[in-house]
This record gives sequence, structure tokens and C-alpha cells, in this order.
Amino acid sequence: MKVYSGEQVNTYTNSNQDTPAITVLADGSYVVVWTSYTQDGVNSYGIYAQRFTASGVPTGPESRINTTIGNNQTDASVAALSSGGFVVTWTDNAKDGSGQGVYAQCFDASGVAQGAEFKVNTTTYSEQYDSSVASYTGGFVVTWSSYNNPGDTSSYGVYAQRYDNAGSPQGGEFRVNTTTLDQQYEPDVAANADGSFVVIWRSEGQDGSGSGVYAQRYDTTGTAAGGEFRVNTYTTGSQYEAKVATLVGGGFVVVWRSDGQDGSSAGVYAQRYDASGVAQGIEFRVNESTSGGQYQPDVAALANGGFAVTWYNDNYDMSGTGSYSDVYVREYDAAGAATGGQVKVTPDNNYQSQPAIAHLGSDNYVVAWTDNVKDGSGNGIFQQLFGTASELPRQANPELGDFAGTVTFGENLVNTTPQVIDHVVGLT
Repeated sequence: MKVYSGEQVNTYTNSNQDTPAITVLADGSYVVVWTSYTQDGVNSYGIYAQRFTASGVPTGPESRINTTIGNNQTDASVAALSSGGFVVTWTDNAKDGSGQGVYAQCFDASGVAQGAEFKVNTTTYSEQYDSSVASYTGGFVVTWSSYNNPGDTSSYGVYAQRYDNAGSPQGGEFRVNTTTLDQQYEPDVAANADGSFVVIWRSEGQDGSGSGVYAQRYDTTGTAAGGEFRVNTYTTGSQYEAKVATLVGGGFVVVWRSDGQDGSSAGVYAQRYDASGVAQGIEFRVNESTSGGQYQPDVAALANGGFAVTWYNDNYDMSGTGSYSDVYVREYDAAGAATGGQVKVTPDNNYQSQPAIAHLGSDNYVVAWTDNVKDGSGNGIFQQLFGTASELPRQANPELGDFAGTVTFGENLVNTTPQVIDHVVGLT
């Protein structure tokens, strides 16, 4: 169930803030990152972040992640580190000297940068972009799309690089996809605590019809475990916009968009796997409604072994009417059975898209999204908590009580200008 009402994430509201990503830190707090236009003082995009307590209360002000400004920094991904901090990756459109490059910055649990931002891709020829990061005990792994990389005979390939918690490379960058015919891109990565991980991506033409979703598992040393394999069973049309999450017990679940499969323009589908990469059951449709299209799914594991999937639906609301888009979420148990129907996340009849989801402990989670008008100036970032209110407490407004006598408030001249009182303090 929803806990508290939907709340704005970004403080700076000029122009556009969009494309959120979320991670939950070791202490239960979480970080939302996003792309913001013109906020860094130049007419370009930058990456910004806001930290929150586990119950969604902001901790400190929002802050800029990228040190370099003047170029465009976009498409942020974020992962919690086992040391208590977090790492953010993004695409810079010019810094590596040859088109786009992937950069990263490590932070401690207080949001203080640890060292300088650093380039992830070793190969700088042409374009490196669309990064995804996942962490494990002692380190993290970054994946990205590479265009015209000399190590791949096709135009696009998927590459990866492992790091320790301090951001030191562990080995060199490596190609993930075995098949190099046509194009492999749009990667996502999820990791287990022991350092094993799985990478998924979009491959054009490989499944015989449009694009398909493929995966490759890796062991704790970063060595491929078995070969790459196709995730989607239904191959007509295109399957893409895939995301992956590791589950309790070492398995994982993949979600993706499938065009035309549910009879509408697009639907959201999922497939579960055990720790050995063996499919558990068959692929299944996540969205209940097939009116309009379902796009941009994301998924998070829950403590009970299940998971929650979020997506946005174009031109549909729960009443079956409306010309706007809404974000939805649906929960599943450890056996992959839905525990209820799809739930509308977003409260407003605006254009809401780009959902992201993260697990807050127990069976609680947070969903963030982009709203096109609500913050008063272009796109803005909003969030909604789900779970049990007693597990996500917020401090009540303090009251004076349990005393005898008289309390006197005297006037004290501090300066001659009006003073701001904290918004949660009221004098009656």
C-alpha cells in the first residue's frame, strides 16, 4: 500500500529534470539521481542527486554529481557500495576526446565524493554510452553500449568493467555479447553479494524477428558462466527496454517491453531464473490492462523472495479513460505469482514516465518517475513509497507537554530582517 503521498524529489525546478535512478544504501537510506538541464550554470545537462532517509525524508540539499561542466552529462545509473557509500555512472558527450564516454564517481555514506570522477571505458574510439552499474561485496561492475568498438565486428556491442569499492579497476574492460552480428546494446546489470552478476541487453535480428533480449551470467571472478542465452520466448516483433534484478537465493528476474504480444502496441513481460540460470516457469505478462501501450519497465527484488515491477502506460487510467500516461506497479511472490493487481502509482493526470524502483527493506519499496508539468517548469522528479507505515516512520511534529508551570516566549532582537521558521514548526 502507499505510504505518505507522492512527493517532489528535485529542489531546483527550472527547465527539465528527468530520467531518475534509485539505490538503497547499507544503512537503509536511499539516493535518487537524475539529469537536470541548465542547473550547473551553463546551457547543458548535469547529473544531480538527493539523499533520503528510509522513510523518504530528504537528508541535506540536492547536489551535483559530475565535476566536469560545459559538456552534457546524462543517463545516470547508481548503485550502493558495501562500504556504505554509493557510485554513480553517466554518459559525457565530449570528455574522452572521441564522442561520448562513460564516467563514474564514488561517494561515502554522507554523500562526500571519494577521489575524482573517472573514465570507465578504456576504448575511446567513437561512442560509449548508456551505462548501468551494480554492486557486490567489495566492488561493483559497470556495463555500457559501445559503437564501432574495434573489439566487436558489428556496429554496436556491450562491454563491462569491474572495480573495487575505491574505484580501482579489477582487470580490463571486456565484451559481454558473444554474437556480434548486427547490433547489441541497451545493457542492464544486476549482481549478487558474492560478486556474481548477470548482464542483459537488446540484440537486433538475433532471434529472427526484430530485436530480442539476451543475457550472460558471470561468476565471482568475472568469468562467463555458460554462454549467452535468449530471455524472451515470444519472438514476433521486438522485445527490448529490459531490466534485471537479482533475487533472494541468487536467482534473478528479467522484465521487458514486447511490442504487439498482448494485442496492444506494447506490453510488459517477465521471466524468472534460478541461481544457475535455469528458467523458472514460462514468461508471463505483467500488465493487467492491455489498453494503450505499456513501456519502460523496471524491477526490484523484495525481502520475501518476490519482486515488484513498475512501468508506465500511455493513454490509460484505471477507469479506462484519459489521454495522459500513468505509472503502475505490481507485486509478485517468491513463486512468481502476482499478489494483487496493478496499482496506479501516480496521483495526477499528467504525462508521467521513466519509472525507477528500489527495495527499502522488508517488503517496502520506493518508485520515482518523471512528471512533465507538476513542478511548474518542464519535467520534474517525484516519488512514492510503498509498504507498511509502521516500518517507514517519520518523526511527528514536536509538542510541548507533560510539564507544570508556564512557558513564556520572549522576543529577542537578532537582526532587523524577517526570519524564516522551519516549515514544520507552527506557533499557535
